[in-house]
Amino acid sequence: MSRFRPMIGHLLLLAIFVDGKDGTSAKFTDDEKSSILRDVYSGAGVLRIIGENWAGVQQPNVRNVFGITVVHKGIQIDIDPAPMEQMSDAEPAEVLRSARDNVWLDAATTKFFQEAQPGTVPPAALEDRYEMIRQSLLAATFFGGAVADAFPVFISKYPVYHLAYAFGGAVVLGFSPTTLSLVHGVADTDNIDGTIAHEIGHVFGAPDEYGIGRKGSIACEAIETAGFFDSQNANCKIITGPTGTTPAVPNPNHQPCLMDQNVHQICDHTARHWGWVDEDHDSVADLASQAVIVHTSFQNTTTGADMRACPPGSVIDIRGRNVWDARFVMFDNEVVTKVERFAPDHIVVRVPTNVNGLVHVSLITRAGFSVEGQDGAAILVTTQPLPLLPNDPTVFFALPRQGREGERVRIVGVNLRDVQSVTFGGLNAVFEEPPETPTLSNRQEVIAVAPPGLTGTVPIEVTTRVGTAAPSFGFADFTYERP
Repeated sequence: MSRFRPMIGHLLLLAIFVDGKDGTSAKFTDDEKSSILRDVYSGAGVLRIIGENWAGVQQPNVRNVFGITVVHKGIQIDIDPAPMEQMSDAEPAEVLRSARDNVWLDAATTKFFQEAQPGTVPPAALEDRYEMIRQSLLAATFFGGAVADAFPVFISKYPVYHLAYAFGGAVVLGFSPTTLSLVHGVADTDNIDGTIAHEIGHVFGAPDEYGIGRKGSIACEAIETAGFFDSQNANCKIITGPTGTTPAVPNPNHQPCLMDQNVHQICDHTARHWGWVDEDHDSVADLASQAVIVHTSFQNTTTGADMRACPPGSVIDIRGRNVWDARFVMFDNEVVTKVERFAPDHIVVRVPTNVNGLVHVSLITRAGFSVEGQDGAAILVTTQPLPLLPNDPTVFFALPRQGREGERVRIVGVNLRDVQSVTFGGLNAVFEEPPETPTLSNRQEVIAVAPPGLTGTVPIEVTTRVGTAAPSFGFADFTYERP
């Protein structure tokens, strides 16, 4: 899920100070906490200034790219830091991480849930715990506005395997007095706010740009892609890394930036990694605009057909622009809060068991309710058996369900390919088959014009080369309105 988190809207940063026992090296003094908290605020400020500078040079200028609210809390754990401090920093990173960071982070996140949700058993994986903390923060409101995204920053004097890093949507900052940490990193001592801004940048999809890491590992290659728009990391310090006896190829176009040397500015590619784009030139970052549902469907596990009808309780796909940002999904008036995100344009959600009939699907995102045509955001929920024949045409419903003669009616079903005729109450109608798209690959829809000379409610039938789709489920009809 963290792959698709642009730095857009109102962000909430929770700084969590993880304290050790009194009298140990892992215990913060009040002055230390105050000093570090100032750096956290300053790091958030670095990003705010970067965002304002980027927005100010766009044509036209972009308004309100993002903002950050910083809150903090303390957690004390009863773990002795001495065994961690006695480990050699030369140990492999995975060993240090397992014996240092994961130990105190496990204790800290366990206590977090004990205090916030008494009796709750936190997930086993740290990454899942970070996500649960994020979800709890997303319920907050500030200045009457909802939080667009949130993340925790764990700050500790317990030893860490690396002075500062981002993992699983969280940031970890180490201030151990006895092992390698921010206070001992020569390059970072006077630029802790830049380091913090750099690590927050990772949370929102920006990769490193310094090429070769401190221990000789390959941190990036310019040919790689990353971020919300999966765009090239063209400012990486190397074009391709070393292979065997072949040395690394340096990037002649590299510039010092936030994701390289923690410089308080970004390069163009980082902006795109964070989702900062205004391609329609409306002065608003594109990802802050409303979601548009293009297609809603159910994958029939028996036939493999992509259908616009399903039983209650089914898992359905919703595709469209900005659907990734859905906080709630509405099935008419029923609300679903659990949303799985598979891609920026693709989410998955389960239909409520108490929903039945033709329902309209809408999303609530940070920009409000989704925009949708009734055709793209409708699905038929029925307890009747769904058709299993893989070739025969079937009509599920028609939209709109009522109107006057000449109304363009979208007829939805499956296997509506090579249509020979469409009839309303037995009268032939002018029709057209929409072009195939990735979401309509098995031809689910036909558009027909309601013919004149009819009154009341009439059935709709579609005939293909295979046969005739008789009206099904009681929704394949059209009611003529009086002139």
